[in-house]
Amino acid sequence: HSAEARENQSVVLAFPVKNIKKLHPNSAFKLLQNLLPLISENFAHASNIILTLKHIGSLIGLYARVEEMGTEILKTLLEPVFASRAIIVLKEADGRTGKIRAVVGFANNSILHKTIFIDDDFIFNQVIKKNELVNIREADYMIGKKKNPYIEKSVLAAPLSIGNYTIGAIALIDKKKDGGFTANNEILLSIVAQMISFGINN
Repeated sequence: HSAEARENQSVVLAFPVKNIKKLHPNSAFKLLQNLLPLISENFAHASNIILTLKHIGSLIGLYARVEEMGTEILKTLLEPVFASRAIIVLKEADGRTGKIRAVVGFANNSILHKTIFIDDDFIFNQVIKKNELVNIREADYMIGKKKNPYIEKSVLAAPLSIGNYTIGAIALIDKKKDGGFTANNEILLSIVAQMISFGINN
């Protein structure tokens, strides 16, 4: 007797209280016990998103250089999404290359300002040239033939866009927890990507 509603790939399940009351007390308790962690995790994630976005919002426009702004934003993002590292790549004027403009979490900053040939990089080719969000879990990355020197097991990357023009990408690298980056992580990164694009444009 559950009700299900689908919109934009979201699924909502509703359990009428009268149906729960019909269950044996032990069964009702087990049902609620299993639902509570999921509910509390989503509430915790919602508050986490709000606090993270508030902090990032305060950073936009605070720094004159993309490197400084990007680095501080990446530092803010690592903890709530449990990512090991993160980078921001901006497309160069030739349209064929991109330059790493901010990095966090790497043993050294040797890749900062490194030039990337977009066509040769299967992550940034998809994100920058095709303007698509990419989320590759560890299991898929490990069995895939294509590898990147800066990714060990998983990546979540989103395009940085101004209007219809993609100017670069932001990537969260190597999720610390099992299972890879989540749909909630995708939502947060997509919002942050828009905020960064706005900051760069200004």
